[in-house]
Amino acid sequence: MEEIINNNNVKGLLTDIRHLLQEARGHIARTINTTLVNTYWQVGRHIVEYEQGGNARAEYSKGVINYLAEHLKREFGAGFNATNLRLMRRLFLFFPNQRTLSVKLSWSHYNYLLKIENKTARDYYMSECEACGWSTRQLERQINTNWDCVVRGEERYDGALHAARGAGPNLCRAVYDVYAQQGGTHRTAYGINSHLWKSGKNIS
Repeated sequence: MEEIINNNNVKGLLTDIRHLLQEARGHIARTINTTLVNTYWQVGRHIVEYEQGGNARAEYSKGVINYLAEHLKREFGAGFNATNLRLMRRLFLFFPNQRTLSVKLSWSHYNYLLKIENKTARDYYMSECEACGWSTRQLERQINTNWDCVVRGEERYDGALHAARGAGPNLCRAVYDVYAQQGGTHRTAYGINSHLWKSGKNIS
């Protein structure tokens, strides 16, 4: 046995198998998360489409969700309580195109993102979370510490864009500099710019 333990080839074999199992574990976790998020999106879609075919009043919607929660909890567990069903409904409303859901984010990440009403801020945090690989705890901390900066970022960004209009080919650099002078950061300006291009406000 000692001879086997001291054999570098065997140690290499162990390392290869460890890497294989770690990759498989990560793949399984990502697959489960993706399946959960997409399923919850479908649940939200069914709820919204049912409401649109019936009565859109708030009290009616509340009654539907409470009815569903009462029955679904019995069969599928506490994860289908009224609070989570409302989040699933919101998931569909905030991301009507299913393809915009991120395979890198778990349902726990979306729990935080769906509580952000401001779309610019929500998109910014989603993008940063994907790029930086934030855990849910890191995402929560970022939201709690940087909320004011991002929520007010679009207004400050618009002012910086207006002030830098004459910069020609150097507009991109100029608007970031003006934005920073007004109290923002180049990183935040870049994040906001990447999420405003659809509205025609972007500088690139």
